[in-house]
Amino acid sequence: MKWIQQLALAFVRTKLRMTAVISKKEAGKQAFRLFCTPQFRNRDAVPPLFANAEQVSFSFAGETIHGFRVNPGGRMKVLLIHGFESSVVNFEVYAAGFAAKGLEVLAFDAPAHGRSTGKRINALQYRDFLLEVMHRFGPVEAAMAHSFGGLALCLAIVQQPALPPLKIALIAPATETTTAIDQFFKIAGIKDPEVQAAFLQQIHTISGRDATWFSITRTIGPITAHSKILWIHDTDDRITPYADTAAVREIHNPHLEFIATSGLGHRRIYRDEQVIAKVLAFIP
Repeated sequence: MKWIQQLALAFVRTKLRMTAVISKKEAGKQAFRLFCTPQFRNRDAVPPLFANAEQVSFSFAGETIHGFRVNPGGRMKVLLIHGFESSVVNFEVYAAGFAAKGLEVLAFDAPAHGRSTGKRINALQYRDFLLEVMHRFGPVEAAMAHSFGGLALCLAIVQQPALPPLKIALIAPATETTTAIDQFFKIAGIKDPEVQAAFLQQIHTISGRDATWFSITRTIGPITAHSKILWIHDTDDRITPYADTAAVREIHNPHLEFIATSGLGHRRIYRDEQVIAKVLAFIP
């Protein structure tokens, strides 16, 4: 970890501890806001494929969304979905591959990411953003999602069961939100049970759901009733742990194909040539 990141983390921990002395509830609220705030935003130069694509902007929930349509008018539409602190420009190779097969590629940065405006995002906001994209630019017939984007996509699909059947490629999806929360508590140094409880209560207040509800495992049954899923996950993934996929790996469903890789971790996995080839072959 770079020294400036260490200083920032030390500041956050100190601030949360000081707030907790005054109010555990407020400390929990502050912690949740931090949990939903990307600390990095990809504003690198747009890769050539996207630079030459149709530039698209629209308003969503008070924010301006920026993205691209590659090969508009293609024979079917595939949606690219990035993870937390990421951007669709990281998936240029997939966009190029799909476009080469004659598909139209929809690629938008979620609120608080890439070139879209905003400061924070949670799973329900990402879910609703994806539903808006599907409504505006659909019908979408296929999707490829990484990390947090995978959770948001699955929540979107079960939210709108009338959506047409999809072919879905999930790469290292954020399977269980409770794991992400536990990781966040450790990084932020949140050990106080009352502050943790206030954090979890904030989730329930906003969504009417417990943190356990935000689970891809919970959504698999309804999704695979009509859609096909290719799930690729690395055994060495430390961000979205392979252990969280245990229940999914036990499912015997012809609409679900699970592939385990090794040594690629959480981000290298979507850059791996064999993974790319598998995803491109899965979505015709």
